[in-house]
Amino acid sequence: MAKIKNNVFSVLTPAICCLLSAFLFGCATAPSRRTAELPIEKFYINNLTYYPLASICEYFHIDWDYDSFGRQVSLEKSCVEVKLLIDSSMALASGSPLDIG
Repeated sequence: MAKIKNNVFSVLTPAICCLLSAFLFGCATAPSRRTAELPIEKFYINNLTYYPLASICEYFHIDWDYDSFGRQVSLEKSCVEVKLLIDSSMALASGSPLDIG
């Protein structure tokens, strides 16, 4: 019986040491991702960052138009058209509805 206990102890000891060392010394982790800062004017409302849409369109070379009567913004680049309705969480991306809220 003592021989079995010694065998079990000799097998479990290295396994327990490996587990303890992994927990005590930690595992390799990936660094946190940083977000790129846009070289565009920005402003804050309630600690949230906002960028003017016209400045973003200019920076990324996106054609845009604002329809004040229909309260709609149309964006176009590379044969893709997106229509945004003011005060709505829905958009049309190349004619397909998209929930952006």
